Amino acid sequence: MRQLKHIGSIREYVENFFMLVLEVPWMDEKDKLHYFMKGL
Repeated sequence: MRQLKHIGSIREYVENFFMLVLEVPWMDEKDKLHYFMKGL
């Protein structure tokens, strides 16, 4: 998740981000937001 970066469209980034989130269901919402914003 740390390596995910917004390069193409925002839609593509969001889709990729949520695919990763599904692999880590125990991650705290605060951490999800942190990683999402950091990748933008």
